[in-house]
Amino acid sequence: MMNGRIKLTTAGYHASQDAVWLAAGVAAKKSATILDVGIGSGAASLCILAREKNVKITGIDISPEMLKNCKTNFELNNFEAELINSDILKWKTVRTFDIVMTNPPFFSGTARADAAHHNANIFEWTRACVRRLKPRGMFYCIIDGPKIPDVIAALYDAKMGGVQIAPLQTGNKIERVIICARSGVKTPAIIFPPLDFL
Repeated sequence: MMNGRIKLTTAGYHASQDAVWLAAGVAAKKSATILDVGIGSGAASLCILAREKNVKITGIDISPEMLKNCKTNFELNNFEAELINSDILKWKTVRTFDIVMTNPPFFSGTARADAAHHNANIFEWTRACVRRLKPRGMFYCIIDGPKIPDVIAALYDAKMGGVQIAPLQTGNKIERVIICARSGVKTPAIIFPPLDFL
């Protein structure tokens, strides 16, 4: 995010390169409505707003503390967003969006006390995300390698098409994978060669 600012706190998840990678993969057109699921500090959405200021951001997160930090970060950068304190798996709404993006809680193991999104069911998380898409809407996520099958299974269960898988490599290791898909299409899947970020 060029010349942008993010306030770091001692609690919760901190913004990382994952947010930048995710934002870089999102093709957001002017006036698109975007739902950022598990918005956290807001870094990914702020990166998108830095290049396309007319998109409309709605962020949802289960953590009031993270949303408070997110609000501060949007204010620091003179941007606005609608922030919703809810669990995407339980959010009762009929609203849909042009784009749904997420850096899901793929970490496993014993969570810290402030780690609200830990050990999530990534299949259910992905299904909840794509239910919020408009027809022909786009889903984007960045995920750890071992969780790829959960995301892909959820996308095909939801009859999503145009699946694209882009591995992100540092050295000889695949660190993350960006996956996108479109609702209401039957285009075959594509796997891209790894992109090396070292």
